[in-house]
Amino acid sequence: MQIFRDLRRLVGTSNPLEDGYSWTLLRSQEDLELSAMDKEVMAEQKIKLAIAFSVMQECFKPMIDPHTKVDIVAHVLYNRG
Repeated sequence: MQIFRDLRRLVGTSNPLEDGYSWTLLRSQEDLELSAMDKEVMAEQKIKLAIAFSVMQECFKPMIDPHTKVDIVAHVLYNRG
């Protein structure tokens, strides 16, 4: 439960790194009915995830799961399965 609370505190917070980079933990709420403002935020988050995914693909070799033969980078980035 402590990990959940700590992660919830990090959602949406920009965390600076060296050389002007930063990282942000995003949380998707696709199952909920969203207001227009929430939809804008979700669209912005999806754009950020797409950019992050393209950077990961550009900078790192694929990591293939030996059982499923699927590149797991997308699964990690999008928290799938």
